[in-house]
Amino acid sequence: MSAAAPTNKWLVALSVTFGTLMGVIDATVVNIALPHIRGSLGATIQEIAWIVTAYTTANVCVMPLTGFLGRRFGQKRVYMASLCLFLVSSVFCGLAESLPLLVAMRVLQGAGAGALLPTEQAILQHAFPPSEQGMAMAIFSMTVMLGPAIGPTLGGLLVDHLSWPWVFYVNLPIGLLGLVLVSRYVHIPAELQASKAAPGGARAGVDWSGILLLLVSLMGLQLLLAEGNEWGWTEPLTLALALTIMLGLLAFAFRELTTPGPAVHVELFREPVFFFGTLMGGVLYAMVTANLFLAPVLMQETLGFTATEAAMALIPRVAVSAVATLVLGRYYNKLPPKAVLAMGTLAFGMSCFFMGGLNLEASSLHIALILAVQGIGFGGINVTLNTLAISQIPKHQKVDANGLHALVRQTSGSIGVAFFAALLTRQSIISRAGLIPQVVPGRTEVMQHLGGLETRLSAQGVGPGALSSMSLGMLEDTVQRHASMLAFNTIFLIVGGLFVAALPLALFLRRQPPSPTT
Repeated sequence: MSAAAPTNKWLVALSVTFGTLMGVIDATVVNIALPHIRGSLGATIQEIAWIVTAYTTANVCVMPLTGFLGRRFGQKRVYMASLCLFLVSSVFCGLAESLPLLVAMRVLQGAGAGALLPTEQAILQHAFPPSEQGMAMAIFSMTVMLGPAIGPTLGGLLVDHLSWPWVFYVNLPIGLLGLVLVSRYVHIPAELQASKAAPGGARAGVDWSGILLLLVSLMGLQLLLAEGNEWGWTEPLTLALALTIMLGLLAFAFRELTTPGPAVHVELFREPVFFFGTLMGGVLYAMVTANLFLAPVLMQETLGFTATEAAMALIPRVAVSAVATLVLGRYYNKLPPKAVLAMGTLAFGMSCFFMGGLNLEASSLHIALILAVQGIGFGGINVTLNTLAISQIPKHQKVDANGLHALVRQTSGSIGVAFFAALLTRQSIISRAGLIPQVVPGRTEVMQHLGGLETRLSAQGVGPGALSSMSLGMLEDTVQRHASMLAFNTIFLIVGGLFVAALPLALFLRRQPPSPTT
């Protein structure tokens, strides 16, 4: 494909955002539809979880290969082919009448979406001049941020007013618009086409051994993260799988560092800015993703918010994050990156401390204000890490670097969710065990509470024979809610402390003048 005249950078940004946004949304939009899909296909809870796991696994496996694919076929072709695969598989997901077919289509859908984010990031970096890389990454960060925010709300509306297949069909019109825009406005820079002839480029042999080691290791890792809580982290099967994954990743790294034409350029981690930027990204995104997972669960399952109330409480975080991201992107070159990253990390940590002080009487407005502080933190973290980490990488290797950066970010997020979900379960048991001794028969406060419950139930028309059992059931529910709240408080305080502990990592990040090849 020949190079074309330069196109307006904003048209390029608009073109690549449509398809990528749908890919990010699909990571969460299906969650709200899982109960409906389960009823429609007759699947168990454990079976239906593979709809989510299949997408995430395929997504993660493809991310580090986008540089290899881009060198062989060109970034524009890879983006358009991936978007086509995503759209076609979305249609078949909606048409699926069996769980195995739906899971298989979710694998293809995740594979298509996996190449979109790193490729969009590289295309934006080429479209915007070096002085505006902060704004380019602000646009990219907006895509990453809006997906998880829009997904659950959009899914709820589609399921309530149409049916569950529409969480997949909705991708088609928006994705097709993105496909047309990319075809018309996105062009491959001439220097990137020339890089195909470079060593390890498109003319080199395919590193099938490296690709196979990577895919098997990442699939095993995603399986471990998805099923580890169910199997038990200390069980022989879990430990054996973890050891196998570790050996597979070590073999993959050795292969890629020693072969003349690697599929994944892991040697990019030798560049200090990229290494420390990606390392800090992994550490912070593990906690950020865990926080994004925990807040809606707290609101709906412990505080009793409806899905709509929880979604409304999340809006300020999205709005503040959007403004902070655009402002920081606009003035990125005028601000010290270490200070911006430290500000974002500290803001996110403080919001976690505030969440750790909530109780069962917390209102949606109170939580919305706390999440707005998180929005500031999200903007500071995202813009800085996405821009600075890639700043010293040569242009022809930016897709490789973006793929590796996205892989670490996504994998760390999965690890964070798995770790803190397990910790939350354990802490709930500990908190309940601490509360139970205080709820003993004969204690004045307990008897008064039970008497009040029986009076309320009697006024509602409950017969004398059922009063005792129902009031005891309500007391048990109250104890469980308090235990859950205490567990959430502890987890949020731990996450906040980890954010503060991560602050010194910002000292390793230094803005350097870009080299002529970047």
